[in-house]
Amino acid sequence: HDWLSVQVHPSAEACARLGHGTAKTEAWYVAHAEAGAVLLAGHYPGLDPATLRLAAQGGTLRKWLYELAPRPGDMLLVVAGTLHAVGPGFLLLEVQEPSDTTYRLYDWGRHGLDGQPRPLHVEEAVASLAYERAGPPRASRHEVAGPRFAMRIMHTGAETAPGPLRVWAADRGAVLESERGETPLRAGDVVVAETADGVVRVKSGACLLLSEV
Repeated sequence: HDWLSVQVHPSAEACARLGHGTAKTEAWYVAHAEAGAVLLAGHYPGLDPATLRLAAQGGTLRKWLYELAPRPGDMLLVVAGTLHAVGPGFLLLEVQEPSDTTYRLYDWGRHGLDGQPRPLHVEEAVASLAYERAGPPRASRHEVAGPRFAMRIMHTGAETAPGPLRVWAADRGAVLESERGETPLRAGDVVVAETADGVVRVKSGACLLLSEV
């Protein structure tokens, strides 16, 4: 029920400059959004390292970030190097590259269980932001794709060929069919299709397909 920290994940180039970390691009599918729920993603033009550092230290970072109010069914691609923070009131499905590198730039003045402010990674975040890529991520209701994954909405009749990794996730109800028979999905269900399943088809409803690229 609180804001997540304002953070950034590095690109491969930023990791090389810093000498550590693993690149991470992620994507969000909005399963639920309460009335008035907003998130922050992307920065306004004119931001530079010195200004970013001062804004983080002075608690004025939010004014540099785009405020978005995505609807249920929207997908957002958060490319490595993008400042972002998710506000309360959302239920998101997050897909990401296999990396746990996160640089926390601002944490809303919170304290950890030890009573101390949670650690920040200001210099790493300043070095990881893609300053030249100003602007917010654009919402899609069809497909988003990162360097190593794709996420798309599949409706009744859509099908996918066998592949190394196919993960189906249901926001509502759906029925999949393959050579092994039918698989009913309820809201929140996730199914991994194996290569042996062959072609997988959406018999009814709609669901998300997450795949490697």
